[in-house]
Amino acid sequence: MFLTKANLECRIAAVLTTSAGSYRRPTMEKYIISRTSLSSEDLSEIEGQLKMNCSNIQITEKDFQEHILKDFPEDFPKVNITHETIYSIEEAFIQKSSLPENTCTELINKLRKYSIDRRYTKISTHADDILYNFIIDKKRKKNVSSEDTSESKS
Repeated sequence: MFLTKANLECRIAAVLTTSAGSYRRPTMEKYIISRTSLSSEDLSEIEGQLKMNCSNIQITEKDFQEHILKDFPEDFPKVNITHETIYSIEEAFIQKSSLPENTCTELINKLRKYSIDRRYTKISTHADDILYNFIIDKKRKKNVSSEDTSESKS
C-alpha cells in the first residue's frame, strides 16, 4: 500500500517465503525497507519491531527486571500467568505518558525486543510510525553532529 504513490522514508513489510527448512513449510518474517542506511547498532535498537507480537506486550519478570525496569515509569499494570510473573504492558500506556517521544520509542522497541508474545502478524501503521520516528531521530542527531563539526572547523 502506498509504495508506488510517494517517496516513503521507510516501511515495515511482511516477507513470506515459499518454503523453508526440512519440511519445506513457508515462513513469515517482518522486514524493514528504508531509504536511510541502518547500522548494526541501529538494528539492535529496533529489532523488537521485527518480532511477531501485538500491542499488549508481554515480558517475563526476569527480562523486565534485567532490561526494562530502570527506564520504565513507576505505575504500570501487572498480570500473573501460571507460576511465573508476566508483565502486561499496553503500548498506549507508554505513548500517553509524559516521557519524551524518542524515549517512548526507545522504550517500546526495548520492550518488544524482550517480549514473549509472538502471535501478532498484522503490520499496523503504528509499527511504521515507530520505525519512522526512529529514523527521523537518527537523521536529526546526525545533522546536529555534522553541524557541530562544521562549526568547530570555522
